[in-house]
Amino acid sequence: MWRAEFDDIGMTTLYISAKSGDVVTRRHEYWRLFDLFWKWHIMDYNDGEAIDNQLLFYTSISAFIAVFSGLVLVWQRRKRYVK
Repeated sequence: MWRAEFDDIGMTTLYISAKSGDVVTRRHEYWRLFDLFWKWHIMDYNDGEAIDNQLLFYTSISAFIAVFSGLVLVWQRRKRYVK
């Protein structure tokens, strides 16, 4: 595989197949920024491919517990708001 780097605003990089000469993929700085945010979103800081990791699972469970307990508290105080 060949890599062609361009000096444009996005620092575009083309990856070209050595056998066929076809463009395999294209990357730029904005794409790398998207990859960073994707890794943060799925909480996989190694390769960004595992969307079923334990950190995400336990964070989701704790968020569910927080939302459920908030709903319980709102339900308990409903008489104060509804007259």
